[in-house]
Amino acid sequence: MKSLLDQDHTKAVLLDIYNNPIEVELKEFLEEITSRYFEATNEYHAEYQKLRKSRKVHKLIDLDIDD
Repeated sequence: MKSLLDQDHTKAVLLDIYNNPIEVELKEFLEEITSRYFEATNEYHAEYQKLRKSRKVHKLIDLDIDD
């Protein structure tokens, strides 16, 4: 996307998951996919850190059991 924008393209035709051609506005599409990527990876990172810190099964499933 960035390369196409750098070459002054404003639109592109992409294939969706069913191989249907769709035309997208490159600037808006790049902003949307970048935003969604960072939202998903930040959420994954937070959950991963939570798992790493929870070394006992009851902590992983949020049970209130004293050690």
